[in-house]
Amino acid sequence: MPLSLRQKVGKQVEELALIFNELKTDFRYDWLCALQILEILHHNNNNPALEKEVRIYLEMKATNEKEFTKLINDGFHVIANPVTQLITVED
Repeated sequence: MPLSLRQKVGKQVEELALIFNELKTDFRYDWLCALQILEILHHNNNNPALEKEVRIYLEMKATNEKEFTKLINDGFHVIANPVTQLITVED
């Protein structure tokens, strides 16, 4: 029996949670993957608790690892203000 869309999304969120947990334990210096997970969660709006956990993790990383502060904060800005670009072709 095929999975419903809701079930598929639920499985994907579970996978994101597993990836995030592995990231925290095995790849502590990787901030970009966590930011990408946050972006997916934010725009899909289907797991606010995990989204909050990832955001707090990144906020703490930005505070404690100064070399990443601007990059992470810029990422927060891009997530909150996604850019859409209109490309036109001129003849």
